[in-house]
Amino acid sequence: YIIALVKRSASGYENTSQKVYCKRISICNYCENLDKQHMECTVCGCPVLTKTKWASESCPINKW
Repeated sequence: YIIALVKRSASGYENTSQKVYCKRISICNYCENLDKQHMECTVCGCPVLTKTKWASESCPINKW
């Protein structure tokens, strides 16, 4: 998560559009690597509700 914060800072704190955010969330919701209780990715440990908003981020297993 610290790496994601650094990348976000370097990118100027840009967020995705609402359309991109919704698509990413949808993909994560059906992913076998989502801890639905905590809404965290079990691959990278990031909170998906946050990570999917950040334009500087990508899925650790290239789903989005």
